[in-house]
Amino acid sequence: MDKVQRNKIITELKQSGFKAVKGHRDLYVNKSGKLYNIRKSKYLTPCQRNNVSINSKKHSLPKLMIHTFKGEPIRTGQIMYIDGNKTNLDIDNIRYSRKFSPDIDVRINKPGLLTAIRCYFEVPNKFKLNNTLTKYYIKTIVNERLYFVSKKYTEIFNSYLSGQTVGQIAKTQKVSFRDCSIIVNLFINQLINEILLDLQKGILHIKEFQPKPPTKAHQLKEYNKKLIRLGGGHLTLIRETDKEKLKEYKKRLNNMK
Repeated sequence: MDKVQRNKIITELKQSGFKAVKGHRDLYVNKSGKLYNIRKSKYLTPCQRNNVSINSKKHSLPKLMIHTFKGEPIRTGQIMYIDGNKTNLDIDNIRYSRKFSPDIDVRINKPGLLTAIRCYFEVPNKFKLNNTLTKYYIKTIVNERLYFVSKKYTEIFNSYLSGQTVGQIAKTQKVSFRDCSIIVNLFINQLINEILLDLQKGILHIKEFQPKPPTKAHQLKEYNKKLIRLGGGHLTLIRETDKEKLKEYKKRLNNMK
């Protein structure tokens, strides 16, 4: 095939809605899943799994289409057919079942998250991030910072902050559990980075840890002091537990009042 003839075919294909497949000089595909090989002057028919043979190698037609029309790089991962019909190769009916490549691993910056929380809240010295308060702290900070402005996937993150589990959100939003986790972690890490930047600029400051709550022994000493001040004498209970002692002290104080 000479150059003139080739250019003529390409022009006709483009006018019919076909687009060059990136990385494959002779292939053109349209949004309905028709694939044309210029060099062989014929359409390529996909097999039952929607693979096509190109230079003796199998290629996923849906992945070629997504790469060509949506600009997503070809990667590993299964293809999802939105209407459940694998013969419907319309570009709007196909997507990767996972939004993110399997090699992406987004984990929450836990030291950064603790620092970010302490810029807004006083927490105990040994505060654990898996505490149920953590999500409340994040939600409060998010609302205060108007974090949802111009952010992607806000519905998923907002559902997470509203108390839904990642599994529940994944089912409702029709995304994989892993993708849902990545989206949530991306939001949290971005929030952490913004807060740490404000901390570095001096806009925010880390709050002190919460004072330790008084121990039962300390409470017993305080009750004893009150009893002495009120003329009730010092109460000595050797065999009773601290709980029993506290109960007795409170009883005596109430009687004296």
